[in-house]
Amino acid sequence: MEDQHLNHTVYSPTAIMGIFSNALKFSATVNLIYLKGRYSFGGGKSYGNHYYDHLFSEGDNTFVGVRISALLRNKISNNDVYTLRGFIEKSIKNSSIELRFVVDEICRQEEKSISEEELEKYELIQSKLKIGLKNIDTLIRDKILKKEKIKVANIYGNNAIVQKDFLEGLDVSAMNFDIDDHICNITSSTAIMSKLSEVSALNYDIIALVRGGGDRQSMETFNDLVLAELFISLKSVMVTAIGHTVDETLLDKLADKRFHLPHDYGAGLHSIVEKVSHERSNSRTLLIDEVKKDVSRQFFEQVETLEKQLKKKNDEFTEAQKTFKEQVG
Repeated sequence: MEDQHLNHTVYSPTAIMGIFSNALKFSATVNLIYLKGRYSFGGGKSYGNHYYDHLFSEGDNTFVGVRISALLRNKISNNDVYTLRGFIEKSIKNSSIELRFVVDEICRQEEKSISEEELEKYELIQSKLKIGLKNIDTLIRDKILKKEKIKVANIYGNNAIVQKDFLEGLDVSAMNFDIDDHICNITSSTAIMSKLSEVSALNYDIIALVRGGGDRQSMETFNDLVLAELFISLKSVMVTAIGHTVDETLLDKLADKRFHLPHDYGAGLHSIVEKVSHERSNSRTLLIDEVKKDVSRQFFEQVETLEKQLKKKNDEFTEAQKTFKEQVG
């Protein structure tokens, strides 16, 4: 069949994207506008002297991406409410439109009002301070000196793949631990509470919540007040390693030990074991040195005693010779 002549314009995908990109123009992309919301830090690094963060609506978890210069970012406090001036920039990637607010000026920082929930969080933190932090270093040291293995329960999310990160960090120190993996829906506070109640009955030395990351909204699970109350009531050393480096959740604040990432958690335990090993090695060296000093001291004391005895015998022999000569003469 012969090709039929097309009377219509034929576009490439690139052309289509360009047409729609140019068509999606509105005043907010050209004029300066004002946005108000709760400012939340994104990654810890700057790119091209700019940071990429989020601005959340005050009433819900809807957010828009933010690009801000390092100079202005230094004037921002995480999780405070701001009115910002700037403009919307857009980009099209893989057929999706991405909008980002570019900050030109920080207009106002809103005064913080203390909510009832924040008061309850404060009271939980005060309760934890009264209970006191359980020292993970002391626990591991005591167990190793008693030649007992440390019992550890790591709670992971369904389909988690970060167990290997933890074990890589733990390295050769794994021989000092008995480690059990427990699985639950780690984005559900109810599921976590059920698993904690189950695990706490098994008398583990350490219980850890371990997560490799995830969307920002799911982090709210670790701010749940009922979960937090259970968390601080458990007798084990409580650890968090829930895969974020910027925001600190309520459970992070209440944990006996907080690690940012699963690998950091394993490496942290390894570091404690290494420290104990060095302490034992140094103590053994000091003991050997003391024994050597004691043996040397005893040896020199014995030599000194023998020298005195020999001198006394020589003096007695000399005196006996003198007496003999006098008698013969």
